[in-house]
Amino acid sequence: MANCASALVGGLPATGAIARTATNIRAGARSPVAGMLHAAFVLAFMLVAAPSMGYVPLAALAGVLLVLAWKMA
Repeated sequence: MANCASALVGGLPATGAIARTATNIRAGARSPVAGMLHAAFVLAFMLVAAPSMGYVPLAALAGVLLVLAWKMA
């Protein structure tokens, strides 16, 4: 449903399940509750830190994302 809605406003459909699973496995998670807690923490972080994220340069964000992608591979 979210992927369809993102297309209506010019977004790109994506999934976070692969990243969430990789994060949970590396952290030692053993139950589905870990996925729910991960989603809750991401939502809380987005609500708290979203206003200040506008000040982060895109080049710095790109570097962080490249390092994370490298470590997930």
